[in-house]
Amino acid sequence: MITHHPNDALLLDYASGAASEPISLLVATHLALCPVCRRKVEDYEAIGGAFVDNCVSEKISDELKSDTLASLDNLAEVEICHNTPVGSNSAELKSCIPRPLSGYCGDIDDADMWQWAGFGIKKIPLLERHDKFECYMLAIRGGKKVPSHDHGGSEWTLVLDGAFTDESGHFSRGDIVEMREGEEHQPIADAGKDCICLVVAEAPVSLTGSMGRFLNPFIGS
Repeated sequence: MITHHPNDALLLDYASGAASEPISLLVATHLALCPVCRRKVEDYEAIGGAFVDNCVSEKISDELKSDTLASLDNLAEVEICHNTPVGSNSAELKSCIPRPLSGYCGDIDDADMWQWAGFGIKKIPLLERHDKFECYMLAIRGGKKVPSHDHGGSEWTLVLDGAFTDESGHFSRGDIVEMREGEEHQPIADAGKDCICLVVAEAPVSLTGSMGRFLNPFIGS
């Protein structure tokens, strides 16, 4: 059962089309798993539709229409880095990826998709062209304790498979945890199955503690 949901502002931004692509991907993937938030978004969209119906229409120029359609045609393809799952069965891993996200992940059965991101931690970068948010799939080996770290900006983590616990609670499939700038935590993946997450972050994390500060230059913080 999903007990941790996106906040209403995030859902409203998604429903109105105001959310960035990484945030939209995060919310759409959560909605694929969460009927509660789907109903909320449907309500927001219905309210938005009522506003549009009551608006006075205004004709736009042929030039503006042409430029808008041309800009849609010129959208760049999603860039995906190819680099090894932490240890999950690849077929099982693929089955846990909801449809909105699967199109961004390419062939996740390919072991070369995953990049090393720490001892027992690997990731697949997504939407690398986006300059405001870092977006990636994260795999944490079952039972692995992630080093304690704080955040340089807001970060949203959606659990897709497995589960983890930090100072604020326990998070399993479909749950979203939001961290804000300056907040510190230390996630610990449940023993057994690897924990697979989708992460959208405004800024990189910094490891804390004496050992963490020593390691930060090596992780690019």
